[in-house]
Parts: sequence; C-alpha cells; structure tokens
Amino acid sequence: MGCNSTYDPLFTKKQCTQLHDTVLPACAAAIDACQPAPGTDFAGSVVANSTDGMRNDSCPRMQPEPWRLTEACSYANSYCNGALNWTTMISAYDVRPNARMVPDDYVEYLRSKPFTDAVGVDPGIEYDECSDIVYDRFVSTSDAMSRASVSALEYLLDAQLPVLLYSGDADFICTWYGTMRVANALDWHGKGEWAQAPTTDWTWPAQSGEKVAAGQFVSAQNFTFLRVYEAGHEVSFYQPQAALYMLAQFIDRASVEDIEKLATIFWFTAEFRLCREDGSIRTCGAGLLSLFGELEHALSDVPIRLEFEPSKAVEQTYPLSDYQPLYFVADSFRDATAKLREFNKTMKRPFQVRYNPYTRLVEVLDSKDK
Repeated sequence: MGCNSTYDPLFTKKQCTQLHDTVLPACAAAIDACQPAPGTDFAGSVVANSTDGMRNDSCPRMQPEPWRLTEACSYANSYCNGALNWTTMISAYDVRPNARMVPDDYVEYLRSKPFTDAVGVDPGIEYDECSDIVYDRFVSTSDAMSRASVSALEYLLDAQLPVLLYSGDADFICTWYGTMRVANALDWHGKGEWAQAPTTDWTWPAQSGEKVAAGQFVSAQNFTFLRVYEAGHEVSFYQPQAALYMLAQFIDRASVEDIEKLATIFWFTAEFRLCREDGSIRTCGAGLLSLFGELEHALSDVPIRLEFEPSKAVEQTYPLSDYQPLYFVADSFRDATAKLREFNKTMKRPFQVRYNPYTRLVEVLDSKDK
C-alpha cells in the first residue's frame, strides 16, 4: 500500500526496497516467534469480580495467556509498527495528501440521554469513541501480534453465516490489500469457489438514475469482500451513501427503491442539512461542515430552503459534484428525528429490531411469535 497502490507512494524507492527485502521478512518472523507453541492451552484462568475495565459489572474475566507477555511479542509489536514512522502522511486512516479528519460531533449524540434511553444503555456506561482502557489492554497482552481473526472468520463461514469484509482503498492502518490477502488465505468450505470468483465492479444507484462507481467486490457463497473507492478507514464518513447501500445490500432486506429513498434522506440530513437555532439558520450536516465553500454557499441567499419533510425530501434530486441548489431546514434535531421515525413507518420492512437490556443483544423480530 505504501509503495504501490492507486495513490501516491508513502515511501521513497530506497525505503520501499528496504521494506520489501528486509523489514517485511523480519516482521513476519517476529510475529511467528510471538505465536503460541503447538498444544498451548488457550483456556487461561478466570479472574472473578474484576472491576478495572470497560464494564462496571461483576463479570468473570480471562487473564492473558503467559506466552502473550513475552519479550518476543513486545519486540514484534515495536519492530513491525516502527516502519510507520518513515512516512510523512497526515493520517494512517487516509493516505491522501488532503486527508480529512473524521469529526467527532456524533459522540455527544451517542452519549445523549434520548439516545441511550432509546437503545437501553445502562446509565452508568458512557460511550467512548476510542477507549484508552481497551486499547491499553490490547497492547499489554500483545493482541495485535498474537491474536488473529482468521480462525473466527473461518468458523463463521463454515457455519453458513453471511460475512462481509470491506475496506476503504485509501486506508493505511487496515489496507485493502492486506484484507484481501486474509480473505484469500481463509480455509473454509467455499474456498475453491472463492479462488475462481471474478472481481466485479460495484456501483450504487443515484436518484437521477446514474450508477455511481463505488468500488469492486469478490463474492462466493456466503462470503464477500468489498473495496470501496476514495474512502479512508471510516468508510461511512468518506462515502456515506455507498456505505448505506452496502449495508442494505448485505442485510438483503430492503428493495432498491427503498435503498434509494434512504440514500436521499441521508444526503439531506446527515450530509447537507440546515437547522434553526435561536432564530438563526445553522449548518449541521457532515458534508457542509467539511467543505468551506459549500458552507458559505449554504448560508448565503443563493440556495432554496424548504421545511424538512421526509416525504418531500425523498423525491428531490441533487447534484453530486456541485454546490447544492436546495437545502431542507429542520426546526431542531428532535423535530427531524420525530419526522424520520414517522416516515420510516411507511417503508416496507419484513422485520423489526429490539434491544434487550437484560441480554445486551439486538433481537430480530421477524415472526408473530417474537
């Protein structure tokens, strides 16, 4: 990814030669040295009533296996990540020179009482975008070097569960090249068919009828890998409508018509939306907040402004590569949410979901018995 990709190189030619000939083989050997010996007992030992962690309940915990804390694992982590310091990229989550940092304004929403009450979150738990406690635990047990997800993926695939792996093709920290190599290396019942599966262009349908090129995918039986164009680590931020379409396709519950409606609603709410506050018009869409020129345009007298009504918004067309000629204005976030909930009731859905606060699981209600 850093030396040969669809984006500009992140390393010099000399560095790329050294990476290929020296660093990568040494890194692979260091990771191998960190792996458990054949026959290692993975059961671990249980620590009861632990309170120092992410959750605040009395949950039995597993101590890290002794082999995880070895000097070999620490060395592998340090050596393999050291090469990242050679680059001058702005962010490991987006290799492009004009990389945009993902805004964290949604964090406050996920912490808000209306949201936590709606999904049944324990009042004593606060959402954290990237928990230092969890990260420190991973580092202290050398999980990055010693615990792969390959066996878990193979288990899910052989259990006939649908699996989707996706990567933004501008992401460096989890490159699509690496994810594809993992996909190709999996040992599962459909690996023969997977090896013969073609790489196919993937598009999402704009309301204008245009099919927007969004990536490429490989699929066989219950397994799909998707590369998303022009997206960094957080695919749903960089390509929100493509991400929405991807999820709708994967869930396979929504019609193309409904997916198009959802994509249009997303455009006029999460991306390009205006709100009233204290008698003034404010911007509150991620697309607006990340584009200064569009921000000025939206607050000028040039564009048309209409009261936000989802049923009207879904019928509205919009340009993909120019300033928006029209914006919908909501009286408040609460008002927009209430209108969206009412509109969602008009969409055909063969199932509902419900959060069970006792089991902490999301239950799919797809039959009268449930």
